[in-house]
This record gives sequence, structure tokens and C-alpha cells, in this order.
Amino acid sequence: LITSNDYKIRSQFNRKVTDFVLLDENMEVIAIIELDDPTHLEKVEEDRLRDQMLIEAGYIVRRYTNIPSVRQLQKDIY
Repeated sequence: LITSNDYKIRSQFNRKVTDFVLLDENMEVIAIIELDDPTHLEKVEEDRLRDQMLIEAGYIVRRYTNIPSVRQLQKDIY
């Protein structure tokens, strides 16, 4: 997204950070994983807007307050 030739798209995602990106064997994005520690209590609206932007771009976004197991990720994503 940040390498897009379309400035509007590129500027939307510029300087956005995520905790983890889950990829398949072809390096295609499966899901965006966010780990919400207590600091996220102050960023609820910011997180909501970021999630909305990623979902509109076609990504699956999952948020966890604890590190999920592989089994939990599989259950939540597939």
C-alpha cells in the first residue's frame, strides 16, 4: 500500500504501524494481528479508525489482549 502510485492511498497508510502481519507461504497477507496492551485504552478511537481503514483495504484484522496461540489464530482467522 505504501508503494502504491496513487498518492491518496499511499498517504492513508503512511506512518501506520501494526504489531504483526501473518503471511502465507507466498508472502500474501492473511491477517493483521494487533496486541492491545493497557496503553490502547487511551487509543480506542484511533484503533477503530485504523481497523476500519485496513478492513476497507481488504485485510482481516484481529485484536488480542494476550498473545494468542496458533490454535486460537487458526480458529479466529479461518
